[in-house]
Amino acid sequence: MSTTQSWVIPTEDLQLGTQFPFDLVDGNGIVVHPARTPLHSGVVHALRTAGIISIRLEQHQQKEVNSEKVLLSSFPTEEIEYLQTTIQSTQNAMIELAKDLYNKKDASLSQVKENAGKFGRLANRNLGAIMAVLAVKRMEQDSAKRIVNRATKIAMLSAAMSVAQKNDPLLTYEIGMAGLLHDVSNMLYPDRLSTPRDLRDEVYRKKLRMHPIESEDILSGIPGLSKNVLTMITELHEQADGSGYPQSITMDRMLPGSLLLNLADAYLAMTDPEHGHGIVPADAIAYLCYHATQGRFCREALKCLIANLSMFPVGSVVVLDNQSTAVVTKANSANPFEPVVRLLDSENVEIDLRNSYHFISCPFVELAPGKAIRLSKSRMHAVMWRKDH
Repeated sequence: MSTTQSWVIPTEDLQLGTQFPFDLVDGNGIVVHPARTPLHSGVVHALRTAGIISIRLEQHQQKEVNSEKVLLSSFPTEEIEYLQTTIQSTQNAMIELAKDLYNKKDASLSQVKENAGKFGRLANRNLGAIMAVLAVKRMEQDSAKRIVNRATKIAMLSAAMSVAQKNDPLLTYEIGMAGLLHDVSNMLYPDRLSTPRDLRDEVYRKKLRMHPIESEDILSGIPGLSKNVLTMITELHEQADGSGYPQSITMDRMLPGSLLLNLADAYLAMTDPEHGHGIVPADAIAYLCYHATQGRFCREALKCLIANLSMFPVGSVVVLDNQSTAVVTKANSANPFEPVVRLLDSENVEIDLRNSYHFISCPFVELAPGKAIRLSKSRMHAVMWRKDH
């Protein structure tokens, strides 16, 4: 249920230099002062000259309604349960594989391969349900489980992107396998990613950049892995413009599946980070669009990501033009700005925004510890997706 808190501040009490985390708008919705910009004397003078003696700050809050429950309830219960069981089974198989490799036992990929083979079929059957399940955040305390959780999400998201690209099922399967296995070396030594970023010197970062090669070396002796899978493992952190690692190769030298994996990894690194705040998903998509225009990501891969998620990704809580809040439940590939949403009120009415006069005004941001935050314009140029920083 959406509730609103408001505060009235006399214009004469406005402090120069104050930065609000939101735009100041007038009664007609026109921005009179942009977010995160220091309040200067010109704005205050203009307000006073216009006879505006006070401003009202409003904060819309979501209470009592669990957006994740509303999201998952948009799909058949048995479909959601099957997906959750598949994810758990995959993660269990990955943990067992890591244990065998660590203890230098003969490792079997049979269970991992079986589950990876399901990803493409599941995406063909109910893509929306996959996106919904992937949007649900799980806070893992154990370092190894965090790595496995991220690898599973990368594998499923990139496999779904492959389906959207209408790739051969074999390629989709290989993409899923590469996503699952690319961090095997970090799974064996999970504490290396737990070192705080401010304690990582360049020697340490260089070692981190070699983990794809380490993973390939560890896996190369296991029967049943194709050369394509091993190559995509080494290329997952390469960027289209050659600014990635460990080999700094460009897009023209990368396998097509590597480009999908790279983008899926970047999106999840921003929205579902191992440490600290995540970025609001809609801002993460806008950020990736910008960096794709700069040549750092494959544009075709980005089209597939947006087709699956929309510009306001599945699972996002958004504010509509009438100030009601809703959760995005399904993407509309024909118009990524008009997804399907369900209102977060007692009725949870579903609205296909393609067929509605309502529209999304902005992402909903919950001002609470650990919640996703907006991406400031000053950070738009920064590289925010790399693990080695």
